[in-house]
Amino acid sequence: MKKILAVPIFILSLCFFSLARADQITAIQVTPASPQQGSPVTVKLLGTGNCNNLDLSWGDGTLDLKYNPNFNLPFTNPPQTQHTYQNPGTYTIKVVDVKGCQGKNKQTKITVAFTAPATGATGGATAAGGGIINLCAKVDCAALFGPHIDHFVFGSNFTPGGNVGVVGSGFGIGLGQLHMVGYGSLIPFKLTDTVVQVVAWNNTSIGAALPANITGVVDQPIAFYVLTANNVKSNYSSTVPFTATREVKLLDFAGPAAAKLLSCGTDSNQDQCNDWIDPADGTSVTWSVSG
Repeated sequence: MKKILAVPIFILSLCFFSLARADQITAIQVTPASPQQGSPVTVKLLGTGNCNNLDLSWGDGTLDLKYNPNFNLPFTNPPQTQHTYQNPGTYTIKVVDVKGCQGKNKQTKITVAFTAPATGATGGATAAGGGIINLCAKVDCAALFGPHIDHFVFGSNFTPGGNVGVVGSGFGIGLGQLHMVGYGSLIPFKLTDTVVQVVAWNNTSIGAALPANITGVVDQPIAFYVLTANNVKSNYSSTVPFTATREVKLLDFAGPAAAKLLSCGTDSNQDQCNDWIDPADGTSVTWSVSG
């Protein structure tokens, strides 16, 4: 009886040892631990083994880090694993997805400290009388607190020549730029970073018209970001589906162009394709198209 029990105990010990040695991300380390607004931080994934197809969220609305090659743990690879937070606050860095190892949903929180603006001619950032309203009358609040895209106006049309409405905060009173860019590492004919024509601009909303002459791209997810008049970059918006322009080509029904592009099947009772008739059908049908 003792010999029979020894076998499953041994097997369980092997399973436990195997799980303990499994490839896995055990923690996310951020350097420096107390970063400053506008200064880069470096992420290091701690653990054992190797992984691939990493999707890491910075937690501030910017595009995720997408790293597809295999990598060994612990892992850091600047500049890909470096990031600069433009605004102060608390952010969650999270492994959204990873393949080949354990660690999906592993996360850590960091707090980015506010960096005070340089003292100007007025003698400091605080204007006489105090208060945020008086401060924004003296300085550009977009430069202090950073622009942020929240959502799009209902009915925005994400296609060449379409009209788009962007809602957010901190865009500033001076005219800046609205950019759109294709999002996705494996998309062929991806939309490159494109400046969109602005038709209306204020601190909390932007109206724009997408270029009508966008060609050579496919349907794909896109994201937007704002660049203020003082060259301060916003977060990336959530991705939205971009619909590319369709090009329609009319083929000659019975001409050589159609014969090259169309494939004729022989799986029905009687087949006729362009000027070709399946001889195995036994009979032929003649037909024409009038126009």
